[in-house]
Amino acid sequence: MEPTALLTNWLIAVQCLYYFFKLKSIPKKTSSFHSWTSFFFLFGASTFFGGLSHFFFHYLELSGKIPGWSLAVLSITLLELAVFHSSQTQKKYWRIFIWLQTSIIYLLMIWNFKFFWVTIQTVIGLVLVLGIYSTRKVIMGSKEWKGYLIGIGWMIASVPVVIFKFNLSIWFNAHDLSHLFMMLCLYQFYHTTVRLHNPV
Repeated sequence: MEPTALLTNWLIAVQCLYYFFKLKSIPKKTSSFHSWTSFFFLFGASTFFGGLSHFFFHYLELSGKIPGWSLAVLSITLLELAVFHSSQTQKKYWRIFIWLQTSIIYLLMIWNFKFFWVTIQTVIGLVLVLGIYSTRKVIMGSKEWKGYLIGIGWMIASVPVVIFKFNLSIWFNAHDLSHLFMMLCLYQFYHTTVRLHNPV
């Protein structure tokens, strides 16, 4: 019942799939690189199912959201692990904390199935983990990490679009517009990952 939401979600899915295969072709493989590659695959899968859940909402209702939301939470976990593997210290308790946090989010989703918990996971992963670590790296002189901050900026820019319901048309609402900001965010994440792991 929401054809444009299906289209914009699937555009993101195609974008992520393209990035996934491009990253797979890069010869240098590190743990951080593998986590970023998996992030794009899982995020693409989540938006693929997300598009279906929008299009068939009146048939599937909230049950149709389960695959997309679950994969979205897991994709952010992979993003957090990518940051963890980039860290110099790589303390074991940080890995435990990441998976514990993800498990708690899943339990909260089982208790009260709302997109709110996906949002919380996204804020933790993008702002508190990737955002703070990227800011620290930029301050220390690693300007390449600035691309992640720009990507986070695009994602944050999508928030008021949804909150204040900037519906340009019945066929292109605030959620569709926010998906375009999300694509810009992913563009920055991909190119920053390539610059960091495969510098020319």
